Amino acid sequence: SENQKNLLSDPWRMNQLQKHLSSEGHPYHKFSTGNWDTLEVRPKARGVDTRHELLKFYEANYSASLMHLVVYTKESLDKTQILVENKFQEIRNIDRSCPRFPGQPCTSEHLQILVKAVPIKQGHKLRIIWPITPTIHHYTEGPSRYLSHLIGHEGEGSVFFVLKTLGWATSLSAGESDSTFDFSFFKVIIDLTDSGQEHVEDVVALLFKYIQLLQQSGACKWIFDELSAISETVFHYQDKTTPIGYVVNVAMNMQLYPPKDWLVGSSLPSNFNPVLIQSILNELTPNNVRIFWESTKFEGHTEMTEPWYGTAYSVERITGSMIQQWMETAPDEHLHLPAPNLFIPTDLSLKNVLEKAKFPLLLRKSSYSRLWYKPDTRFSTPKAYVKIDFNCPYAGNSPEAEVLVEIFTRLLMDYLNEYGRSLRVLRGNNNSHSSLTVLKICTTVLLDGTAV
Repeated sequence: SENQKNLLSDPWRMNQLQKHLSSEGHPYHKFSTGNWDTLEVRPKARGVDTRHELLKFYEANYSASLMHLVVYTKESLDKTQILVENKFQEIRNIDRSCPRFPGQPCTSEHLQILVKAVPIKQGHKLRIIWPITPTIHHYTEGPSRYLSHLIGHEGEGSVFFVLKTLGWATSLSAGESDSTFDFSFFKVIIDLTDSGQEHVEDVVALLFKYIQLLQQSGACKWIFDELSAISETVFHYQDKTTPIGYVVNVAMNMQLYPPKDWLVGSSLPSNFNPVLIQSILNELTPNNVRIFWESTKFEGHTEMTEPWYGTAYSVERITGSMIQQWMETAPDEHLHLPAPNLFIPTDLSLKNVLEKAKFPLLLRKSSYSRLWYKPDTRFSTPKAYVKIDFNCPYAGNSPEAEVLVEIFTRLLMDYLNEYGRSLRVLRGNNNSHSSLTVLKICTTVLLDGTAV
């Protein structure tokens, strides 16, 4: 079953633990999937017929007023209209409106807590979470996009750059999550090293020191303009998606945005609103935080168990004054705003190509290298793909050589991370796949790069 496959999944387990530690009367608190116990055993014990309740729910909620349809086809509009009417005109409309979930899932009881949890996988992870005002109402201003861009930055002066330099973290991501029209969360997720596990208070303190820096600096228009320019470029020159992915995305947008933004959604933040950015930033405080610390080292040192997934955990209270003390004793690292991104294009016009080239052209040749070039005359988009192929004849000579080359490629990727991050955001990929990729294939080391 769906629930069965998730029982050993740490993301599912930790997500449910976050729900478990919230107000019992709020829908957010509920078990997010279902199992035999919830669908059969418990209902029967209360004399409830699950199928009957499902049909009642269907009768009360199945309405065309809650649905949106997107059709992706090569047929003419007339033929498409006939097809849609034949297939969907019988769906009833009882004028049901979208359900709302007023109230906040976290009360004071669920804030200012440090939760120590035991994951399934080896390793250590921090999830620092704040309930915030949902920014879906201000999607053209993109306040959370602005903050996730800065807090999730990987360049010099960023939280991740400092943590990585200290040897305390291997990744950091930030952004709004679990967002609805009525409540939302801002989450920072940090993968810790063994050394970072021993300096969790310092890690949390450095994050709050950076947030304090952002509060003192105020919202910067030039940073927002960069984010807006990147978003424009990524949106207008994105790769074609699969039809099923496209229609699902647009149908979801139709539930959230007015008709003029159905195709765009929240992809294009365009209205700089420093007051709104500051208001969300002011919610990221020590008095409003929930910290979830996952480590297998906590095994045998917890007192409670989450009922649905069996996650072992314990809860400690933390105060704003405690975090302030952590900030005062944290390493005095030079946190600062990122430098301007030099890779953001200002001219996306294409150079004229007089004739279509079937084969790459050899531009330069030496005893050590060859440089080939082939203009793209098929797709006509302002993108470049660069592949540097290093011929390493001894890379596969022995198991030791294979291991050394693998270590080298990983070190090179790590070294290029800060540089590659500036390129990565141009692909709309802030915290995941890199635009610079190092691959080891037999006796070849490839350095791939894609840029707009």
